[in-house]
Amino acid sequence: MDKLALLALAAAATAFVEPCPDLWHCSGLNSTKTVHLGTQSLTRGFDPLRGGVETVEVFPPVPLGLAEGTAYLLTFEATSTCNFQLLAGFADNFLGAVVPSNAHYDPVEAVRVAGGSALGSFRVRPVLPQASPVQCTVTFENVALTPANCRAPRFSDGHDDDDAYSYSYEHDASPDGHDAYPARRRRRLQGGSPDPTVYFGILFVGVFQPYLPLLYPLETPQQLRFTSLIDTMDWNCAAVYSPDWLDALTKARPVMVAPASLHTTPNRAFCLIAANQHFSRVFLTGARAGIEGAANIFGIPLLPATDPAIAACSSVDITLQQQGVRTAFYDATGPDAGCLAAAAAASGYDYRVVGQAIAEQVMGFAVRDGWNDLGDVGRDGNPCTGNCRPYSDYTGYVPSGGATGWSPGLEDFGDGYFFRQEHVTPQIGLEAALRVITPTDRTSRAAPAPAYDYALENQLVIGRLANATDYTKTEIELFDRKLDVILTVFGTLAGTGGFPSFEVALNFLVGYTTTEYDAGIVVWKEKVSHDLIRPTAYIHENDPDGLTACYDREVRGTKEIKRRDFAPYVRVMPHSEY
Repeated sequence: MDKLALLALAAAATAFVEPCPDLWHCSGLNSTKTVHLGTQSLTRGFDPLRGGVETVEVFPPVPLGLAEGTAYLLTFEATSTCNFQLLAGFADNFLGAVVPSNAHYDPVEAVRVAGGSALGSFRVRPVLPQASPVQCTVTFENVALTPANCRAPRFSDGHDDDDAYSYSYEHDASPDGHDAYPARRRRRLQGGSPDPTVYFGILFVGVFQPYLPLLYPLETPQQLRFTSLIDTMDWNCAAVYSPDWLDALTKARPVMVAPASLHTTPNRAFCLIAANQHFSRVFLTGARAGIEGAANIFGIPLLPATDPAIAACSSVDITLQQQGVRTAFYDATGPDAGCLAAAAAASGYDYRVVGQAIAEQVMGFAVRDGWNDLGDVGRDGNPCTGNCRPYSDYTGYVPSGGATGWSPGLEDFGDGYFFRQEHVTPQIGLEAALRVITPTDRTSRAAPAPAYDYALENQLVIGRLANATDYTKTEIELFDRKLDVILTVFGTLAGTGGFPSFEVALNFLVGYTTTEYDAGIVVWKEKVSHDLIRPTAYIHENDPDGLTACYDREVRGTKEIKRRDFAPYVRVMPHSEY
């Protein structure tokens, strides 16, 4: 991830991660065996951009002397002068609590830590990477570990979705009969979803961050497609655990619907982590380790393999899916829908099984959505017999060429290897499955042929680049990265209270990326229909030896060059102009 993306994430997600006390229900605290770490203060500079996410030791490794697997409640108070949040926990089990920026942390609840005969050193690290080194002081007081009996909550307390989350430690008592925590530290959240900040943290750390490094290098259409698919999975998890929300693919109620007692924000959030873990076994596989790592940080148990009941569905075969066999994916037209619904019901609507079922549905849609991302349709429109190329065109597109028609550009990596472009996914404009609009809408929405004055337009292009300021170049860099735009919009809304609940945020994302996806399909239809030359090619081909003052990347400034040597500030995209 580059520095610009880190800046966007850090600015947008400063307050997105909070302690996760409600992930575990602990009772039977044994205060006679509490391990007291004491008080410690440290002042130092944090520079996470240098060498990854920086962790700093506060207390040395903790010898516990108890049986392996013993669970503990971690309690402490902390004061921070840092202008960013710090995650506090143990090096070998980094599930802890978040110390707010420029604030005193007085935990509402303690946090469960899975211990053993010993724990690693108690450390802190920034919740998200910071843009520049910062020196600050953080002081920890009364740090203690108390053995306890802990279990994962069922997130069900008999309330329906209108009182979606109601959970407290009011009845957790210590062995001597006294309340484990003072009354001021109890929490009971009622009337809709809980404070969404912890769930924004799950979304950022467990979904956005693992996928971003894989999405940035993709061409714009693939970015639109994958963000839409991912946000669809996330929303469909919310829909399963709701009384009336609709499936984002079918616009109908999901084929599996959990009982009202399970309609909670934690189930929805944990489900989407399980769905993305399963999705990343086949698509964007490099994200899987990051998703599972985030699940470990937040204490979200996941299944190590496909649930047996899901694997038994007639079309589902994870091994063949990984080999790109279309018939190994969920088929909405066959018995698979009933099979997935039965698997979810048999599990008691366990979020791990529901998440996998939702991922199967979305993957089944993806391999039949007209993009040819398995490459199993050859360029002649017939089945590919081997060595298939993902996203290959099968509609017979040929560049129009000529004086004003698109022709493949020449690219290189600066290593002596040059190659000609192929128009990226020309088939999607007419063949890709739509998400909101109808096929009639797609056909009827046509853009008029632009009456370009090419001589004038190419001079304007050259002039704009020659006179570009650093501010303009920064704008170009930002808006050239489409993912940074949505991250900035979403992060600003989330960071300023624009989303009253986690569910509203998921609804915003699926609405944003689904409509953007359909818009991209119509745009691609028109791009291919008009198939116009790009400015760079026109400048090169018209008066190539003519001299002009223009921006030069080697000197990072303006100088006189021949038009044939013109280059834009950012890469020329491999598709026609409009």
